[in-house]
Amino acid sequence: MQGGVGLRIGVYDPIMCFVNCHLAAHLEAVNRRNADFDHIYRTMAFSRSYNVLNASAAAAGVSSSAQMPRSSNSSGNTTDEGRPDLAEADMVVFFGDFNYRLFGISYDEARDFVSQRSFDWLREKDQLRAEMKAGRVFQGMREALIRFPPTYKFERHKPGLAGYDYGEKKRIPAWCDRILYRDTRTSSDSECGLDCPLVASILQYEACMDVTDSDHKPVRCKYSVNVGHADRSVRREELGKDYPFQ
Repeated sequence: MQGGVGLRIGVYDPIMCFVNCHLAAHLEAVNRRNADFDHIYRTMAFSRSYNVLNASAAAAGVSSSAQMPRSSNSSGNTTDEGRPDLAEADMVVFFGDFNYRLFGISYDEARDFVSQRSFDWLREKDQLRAEMKAGRVFQGMREALIRFPPTYKFERHKPGLAGYDYGEKKRIPAWCDRILYRDTRTSSDSECGLDCPLVASILQYEACMDVTDSDHKPVRCKYSVNVGHADRSVRREELGKDYPFQ
């Protein structure tokens, strides 16, 4: 197993968690990658003390809580009761080198489709897409439509799509580097409110193809996030009122 590290912030009442992870490598290791995600999701725990943003503190930024290990028993289950910390968050973003590859396609075929920018066909060969569709990993999470070339594997310091690995192993290009998220929506048309306190939408999802310092191309995603917030002073005023009963 590889691993992950998380950060949690509070924006008014809602909680947002960001998890950077590196899952198991190699084409055939799909089940190991799925298990890596499951382990990270179930066992990542945060300290109970964290600062929540309010109007007066917004200018100072946000604070994060350190990742803390959660003990487990011999079966691998968490020993404390209740749902995982990540399940309690209003928004969760997973990003990093997930290592899912393209299946049922040769190196030369993949290179040809990339050069033609035939990403629709290549997406049908994406292991992560297939595993998510089957409900085996990243359950309840979503990803923007991929419109950029596969981000792995490249020769370092060689620009452009000609930089794909041409060594002895000739690793098949793949979208190893991904960003997925979930918010509090129960349906695509849910609106932000007290019953749905955080709604996110994707503004941009792209790969930084000009970066040549790594054999991966980094990806970035820009979100617009609507946060439902009840004014605490109004809430206190309402709680202090006397209501007649008949």
